[in-house]
Amino acid sequence: MQRVNAALLAALIAGISATSAQSVAGSSEDQSTVNRSIEATAGGQYGDLESVNGNINLAANVRAQDVSTVNGAIEIAGNSSLRSVESVNGSIDANGRLSLERGAQTVNGEIDFKGPSVIEGSVESVNGGISLHNAEVRSKLVTVNGEVDLQSSRIDGGLETTWGNVSISGSQVGGMFRVRKPNSMWNWGSKKRPPRIEIGPNSTVNQLVLEHETEVVLHATSKIGSISGPLVGGSVKAL
Repeated sequence: MQRVNAALLAALIAGISATSAQSVAGSSEDQSTVNRSIEATAGGQYGDLESVNGNINLAANVRAQDVSTVNGAIEIAGNSSLRSVESVNGSIDANGRLSLERGAQTVNGEIDFKGPSVIEGSVESVNGGISLHNAEVRSKLVTVNGEVDLQSSRIDGGLETTWGNVSISGSQVGGMFRVRKPNSMWNWGSKKRPPRIEIGPNSTVNQLVLEHETEVVLHATSKIGSISGPLVGGSVKAL
């Protein structure tokens, strides 16, 4: 997230302070603002689109480079192609076909991709949930506390979580599916409930590695290549 923060800090220094929405016609130039929202018009081609507190809305058939915000939400209509999309506290929603050259990242915001998506890089969050429907992630999916919902999707480079529950339906997870051991940074306070990993109908997990106690529920039509680590109740449960 360092690149995003640096770019947005530059916008703050520039002193852009208008609060209304900024509708921008297709242009390869970068667009930066602090408090305004950015509206990218249908069929437009853009450079970087950046806001601190404003939302960023992309109409259909938009092409852009890096799209990023701190506190605003990012809404992406169908058939859009971006290099990357990133937010700190705001959500990222895509409602149609989406292509990402790099990936998608949030800290506290939700990631929700509802349409066919191809993400060449990774999909990452710290606390925000991740929901992918009919998506292909060529790298990995990573979260610490966020819940993960995969439907009819494929993750090629593995999946990592620490405390977040994971639900998989009609999906495939290649590489290692790892439930990481909490470190001291994320493990202070009262004891947390073990995460629940639900591997639903017609799903495949290549390798499941549990580094702390985890509840694993397996549907009769799903498959796990191998599983290791401590299980709640000492065994996999039937779904």
